[in-house]
Amino acid sequence: MTTNSIRIKPKVMQHCLAKKPSYMSMTAFINYSLETHFLGVDACDTLKIPNERERETKKEGGILSNTNRVPNSINKEKENLKKKRFKFSADLIPFELESASSLIVDFWHSKKGKKTEAAFNLLMGEKGLIGIKKKYGEDAVKDQITLAIANEWQSITLQNYETFAKAKTTSWNSEPPTAYPAQRVFTQARGFE
Repeated sequence: MTTNSIRIKPKVMQHCLAKKPSYMSMTAFINYSLETHFLGVDACDTLKIPNERERETKKEGGILSNTNRVPNSINKEKENLKKKRFKFSADLIPFELESASSLIVDFWHSKKGKKTEAAFNLLMGEKGLIGIKKKYGEDAVKDQITLAIANEWQSITLQNYETFAKAKTTSWNSEPPTAYPAQRVFTQARGFE
């Protein structure tokens, strides 16, 4: 560890000497003080909302601290998230997709990404599995869900099906494959065909 010599004002040095515990060296105390200053408020500490009795006792003492006015919003936000979290169940699957419900349940549990209500509605809606079923049938839906489970997709959409899955079935090269020269047939009337 490298050391640097730093000049400290005499007034600050006297303040440090007054605050320094006897069991610490001056170097250790200054390093500790700087480190705790730069870390700021401990992220694990939570402030509670005082009840009425605590407020009255502090008012009588004449000292009213800022902790009385700071609500414990961190824990409240966590509680709100827990209350609003989307719970998936097989009962939410639409009747139109009942034949693929076991595959949908498997997909939802293996799905990567967010598992919110909006993601569920996109998966089940006209832009998702219902749209694929209406345009391409039940087999296309089951194939897409199976691929999604195997590849751990985030979602299944009609647009992605039309972009990627249909492109595999239609070949970009519409020319017939050329035969090897040895495969040509020789006839006496026309020669090699």
